[in-house]
Amino acid sequence: METGANEVLVTVTAPSGAEEVTTVNVQVAAPASNTGLSTFTINDQAVTNNASINVADGTTRVSVSAIAADAKASVEVTGKSGLKSGSNTLTVKVTALSGGFTIYTVTVNVGN
Repeated sequence: METGANEVLVTVTAPSGAEEVTTVNVQVAAPASNTGLSTFTINDQAVTNNASINVADGTTRVSVSAIAADAKASVEVTGKSGLKSGSNTLTVKVTALSGGFTIYTVTVNVGN
């Protein structure tokens, strides 16, 4: 079925073999497309897309809280571990049920 109005034909056959065809209208809602974040923190510090944060020299991992605004969207975080001295890229990809997605990027500066 497609998003919007859909007609479904239902055929009912009686034991005698008599048939009756009925049309049923089915309304299909569009899948959610919200790719926003309700919470986005790194090491308990609120961040936004394209932000830059500084962490202590020797830090190899950060704690990330990334909660999708739509509970049915999926969230994938990469780059929160294996950090090296200097500039590191952390990304959060939020994918809506519709298949649309947004990638949030934060630069994590270790020892700067």
